[in-house]
Amino acid sequence: MLDLTAQSNPSGSIIVVDANLAPYVSKPFLGMKAFFDFANGPENVGLHTLTVTGVGSSAFGSVAFAWDVSKALGEPVAAIVPGYGLADVVPQALGGWLGFEMYDAIQSVTQEFLANFAPTLAMMGKDLARSTPGRVTASTGAPVFRHGSAASDDVHAILRNVRGIARVVGHSKGALAIENALRSLPSDRTKEISVHTFGCAISEAVPCKQYSQYLGLIDALGFWNSPNNFPEHRPLADHSTNSLFPLSLQVTSSLANASV
Repeated sequence: MLDLTAQSNPSGSIIVVDANLAPYVSKPFLGMKAFFDFANGPENVGLHTLTVTGVGSSAFGSVAFAWDVSKALGEPVAAIVPGYGLADVVPQALGGWLGFEMYDAIQSVTQEFLANFAPTLAMMGKDLARSTPGRVTASTGAPVFRHGSAASDDVHAILRNVRGIARVVGHSKGALAIENALRSLPSDRTKEISVHTFGCAISEAVPCKQYSQYLGLIDALGFWNSPNNFPEHRPLADHSTNSLFPLSLQVTSSLANASV
């Protein structure tokens, strides 16, 4: 039986999904060092892709999205379960409409305030970020964001420490987390990385190997999250990536038909 409950797969964990090889879904990595050791070790075979889903996505949603990506690529995929705890509610809700630059500022300031004055709240949903080697913390031990949010910090840490990851795929706010993480990586690293987004078009100012972005023609939320950014693809679709729904973004077929 596949256990994707929040208790076993907390926000901020990493799950490796391989749609082509049993047992298909790994046990979650609850610490960054354990994932680094696996991803850089001899037992890792062909792990080159990292996925990040949107606001409040559970392990179930993260695995479902990663499954579609894995089917398209024919290889395993590492999925971050977004580490958005209660401390992220306000900036997450405001992020798309105020712009990600302001979102970063609000998120970072809020997290730093909570880290110093409400550390228990600041640690909620930040287990993966807290486990990153070299993590900056407040005097209370709570994490302080270096790249705008817990998800951005997690993506940045993985891309910096696992050179085998050469492709990132994000949906909605997960795409924004990718955008922010890329900004703080050196150009010799970003030029190795292909970026694929769904439901949100991010800036392509950072030099990467490739950008391939999908924003549905009837995706109002994605439109508001993509100010002045223009996707390469505009399918007749809404914001959802659930293929059971009509007019949803088709992740598997889109990636399978793209040069990734």
